[in-house]
Amino acid sequence: KLRCLSMSMTFKDKVLVIGGSGFLGSHVVDQLILNGYEVTNYDLQPPRYNGETHHFIQGNILDVDALKSSIRGNAAVFIFAGLSDLNKGLKDPIGTVELNILALTYILETCVQCSVSRVIYSSSIYADTDVGGFYGASKLAAEAYIREYSRVYNLNHTIVRYGSLYGDRSGLENGLYRMVKDALVSNRASYEGDAETTREYIHVADAAKATVPLLQEKNNDRTVLLSGMHPIRVRDVLAIVSEVLNLESSGDIIEREYTGHYVRTPYRSKRQIEKVALSEYVDFGMGIRDLIEYVKSVEDV
Repeated sequence: KLRCLSMSMTFKDKVLVIGGSGFLGSHVVDQLILNGYEVTNYDLQPPRYNGETHHFIQGNILDVDALKSSIRGNAAVFIFAGLSDLNKGLKDPIGTVELNILALTYILETCVQCSVSRVIYSSSIYADTDVGGFYGASKLAAEAYIREYSRVYNLNHTIVRYGSLYGDRSGLENGLYRMVKDALVSNRASYEGDAETTREYIHVADAAKATVPLLQEKNNDRTVLLSGMHPIRVRDVLAIVSEVLNLESSGDIIEREYTGHYVRTPYRSKRQIEKVALSEYVDFGMGIRDLIEYVKSVEDV
């Protein structure tokens, strides 16, 4: 059984970000530092963007001893690590369970033993829907485990169901990144899937800014939705990409079934959830322009 030594020091400003080298996690690390927190990043991969600004521990989320030594002494823990690629999850149910449920349970058990005051968990809009395959099912199960730890051990937590993120530091697992890269390579923007596909895109910087204040919540058990403020159809996304790149065509939609993915942002959750309202946010067209420049800077296109 996991044990943590009792500590007499104050952990008010010490925060651990598990998965702080990734797309969203690295932006949250930036925002935490800007807000005066002492941040440690626990990740399998070294930080590529902000490594000089915080302490880094290289570790696997399935390594119980490494997790214990890293979590000890922190007031709060952000959990961004795990399997985040829905398409990979469709083909690997066992790996999905290991990374999104088993590893999470190790983290939660250690947080309880080490008296962590709050856990903020990165869930998905696919949780509690009829799509998402093993990935969506794992996110729903993970939420259930967190709530049970809250009920049994009074573990304060906030679950954040993120919508469609985009922006710099993303990669090929991100839909808009792939669309932009393909358009740069072929000089034609295209999308394979349902022509009625609609998303509430949220820039990763906006998501990070809205995530950090959740540390100050008083609620012991809260689930929130963090997505864009305005739905946008995929045909309009293609038109924006084409306009910024000065392409002759406004884009092509190749109709096919996109297994596991929702068509429109789902709001059929069985739980009472609140959507976080953004008072300021990156304009989508400007965000696409910046994403194009980012893709150009990291890809040979």
